[in-house]
Amino acid sequence: MFRAYIPPTEPRDTAESTGCRNRAASRVSHSYIPQNTVPPEPPVFSLALPPATSPLVVQSFAAPPLTSTSQCGSYQHDLDSGEYPLSWASLTEMEAWLRKEEDSEGISFLGKEAEPNRGKKDHQWIMKHIWVCARMGTGGKSKYVLKCPERQRTIPNKRVNCPCRIVGKTYPGTTMILGRYTKDHSHPISSENLIFNCVPPDVRHQIEQDLCAGIQPHVVVNNLPSCAQQIF
Repeated sequence: MFRAYIPPTEPRDTAESTGCRNRAASRVSHSYIPQNTVPPEPPVFSLALPPATSPLVVQSFAAPPLTSTSQCGSYQHDLDSGEYPLSWASLTEMEAWLRKEEDSEGISFLGKEAEPNRGKKDHQWIMKHIWVCARMGTGGKSKYVLKCPERQRTIPNKRVNCPCRIVGKTYPGTTMILGRYTKDHSHPISSENLIFNCVPPDVRHQIEQDLCAGIQPHVVVNNLPSCAQQIF
């Protein structure tokens, strides 16, 4: 028995099926973003500046010339005023002068402080190096209290507030140092003051080397500089 072939018929579009297809197409169109899409370049703006009429001026802290109009605290001012009559070519030369002064006067100096220039606008000088007599001391008043103040000391107190001091002033643009020397002492100097002087470190090192080498003590003392021989 033969049956006739009947081809399938397409479903008819209804209002409901048409609405579903439209909503699906809308979701696909909104969610799909092509991968090769290049975003547009941002606009470029240019700022036109007026032509410069004068060069840029930058403040300089270079050293003022030594021959310029002297200002208070400057090298030329201190040189002309006579307030700092001493001069040295460098700090090393000044320290060598200090050592010679110690040997000739029988005293010793201590470095008290190096006072910098704290002025915000004044750059006429850089540093003040201050040395004081060793019998002045570099600190404040001693806090030591004598246990038996009624006893007389065999050796008097070393610190006697001696006013002797040396001030060396440095300036920008030069290695020259101007100095002021207050030479007054409140105590005897020379041989009477040697008992209060300390043996210099270089002399102490030389003595240790000579004694370790087996040299007799009296020979070691004779080989010392004249200033050190007076101490011993």
